[in-house]
Amino acid sequence: MASPAHVLIVEDDPHVLTINRRTLEREGYTVAVATTLAEARLTLASTRPDVILLDVMLPDGDGVAFARDIRPHTDAHVIFLTARIDTADIINGLAAGGDDYITKPYALQELVARVAAAVRRRAMAPAPAEAPTPNRMKPVGHGWIQFDRLSLAVTIGGARIELTPKEFGVLTVLAAAPRRAHTASELYESAWHRPMLGSPQAIRTVLSRLRGKLEPHGLTIAGARGEGYELKLRA
Repeated sequence: MASPAHVLIVEDDPHVLTINRRTLEREGYTVAVATTLAEARLTLASTRPDVILLDVMLPDGDGVAFARDIRPHTDAHVIFLTARIDTADIINGLAAGGDDYITKPYALQELVARVAAAVRRRAMAPAPAEAPTPNRMKPVGHGWIQFDRLSLAVTIGGARIELTPKEFGVLTVLAAAPRRAHTASELYESAWHRPMLGSPQAIRTVLSRLRGKLEPHGLTIAGARGEGYELKLRA
């Protein structure tokens, strides 16, 4: 007998979360829940859901950006739960890696039907030869940094370092081209996903925290006035 499909619900409203979880469990699904994107990342690092019900507006970030980030590393069917009904918002969500969307408010029967349809489509699709891996190795002069995009952690010389989403975004850019200076504006855009229009203090704060996490492991972020920042061996 086939095991029940696994659904991950990412929703910060406790009332909605409870109703959706109980409804899907009554339909026979195995359900995991997360109230933040950080919790969702931890869940995805250890489980492989068949369907992700993803709220678009969450306390620690944007569900659309999250879908874009995880899409290369999961084949789960992503269904957005959104109050946005503008066509451009829907198109952006689907282009970011979403497969379907349900606009709020919605009937529970619709939720169940959409999830069931997603599970049927997955059952009909050919199985991939090998599950995608979230890890990518990038050279940084003296060795390697291993990136885990699902849990937002890196491994340097065998040591695992937990990062915030913004720290992770900045380090990804720095490690991709370690011998090139990156401007504050470039690094800001990699972390906030929008242009830096005001003071660079926010990106400087992220760089300072990131430097503190890297230096015990032999790396640092060096800055040169007027040139930007680059990843280097710690002197």
